[in-house]
Amino acid sequence: MSKEKRMPKLWEALLTLAFLVAALAVGIMIFGVDPHVPMFVGVMAAAIMALHLGYKWDEVEKSMMDGIYKALQSICILIIVGILMGAFGPRFHLTTYTTMSANLMLRQLGIIIYLAGLGIDSGVHFFETVFRAEGLLWIGLGFLLTIVPVLIVGFIASQFFKLDYAHNVGMLCGSMANPMALSYANTTVDGDEPSVSYATVYPLSMFIRVISAQLVLMLFT
Repeated sequence: MSKEKRMPKLWEALLTLAFLVAALAVGIMIFGVDPHVPMFVGVMAAAIMALHLGYKWDEVEKSMMDGIYKALQSICILIIVGILMGAFGPRFHLTTYTTMSANLMLRQLGIIIYLAGLGIDSGVHFFETVFRAEGLLWIGLGFLLTIVPVLIVGFIASQFFKLDYAHNVGMLCGSMANPMALSYANTTVDGDEPSVSYATVYPLSMFIRVISAQLVLMLFT
């Protein structure tokens, strides 16, 4: 007999929030791990609470994906607004400063949400898709389509346009819309140059990807 679904009580919502705060405090302050690890633990605690409230895992998964999909357009708008504020804010005396701790936490939170949505969406039929002849072919083609353009563009940017390593990797991450690679690139340099290059290139590359997909559908369907 399935459990009747209900909204969480106040103490249940506060318990989930307190668990997330405790996981962040213990993970970062005591064990010194990256913020995305305790945040992932907090997300799992929220999912377990949802199951306790009578929701099925399919419903939890669907609600996560719906929330991410609905937020994608807002995220793109916020990125563009943030770039405009950073570029023109000082001229209009707008306060755009954020502390480094808040900046790093928001970066990790965004990456966690992105990876969670990507994993939930692709993990349903992952093994049955990959472990067959067509799946291995797709992996090989995806590897070539990913690595060859990156190597060509990176070589041209460094050799002909004399772009340094930090800006080069940030540009490549932004062109691929790859926040995981950006997270790694930020650990290899001391400054924020990869993030700045990423934020500069990402809106244009995202726009081109959306338009290109629409054009392909119009031309070949």
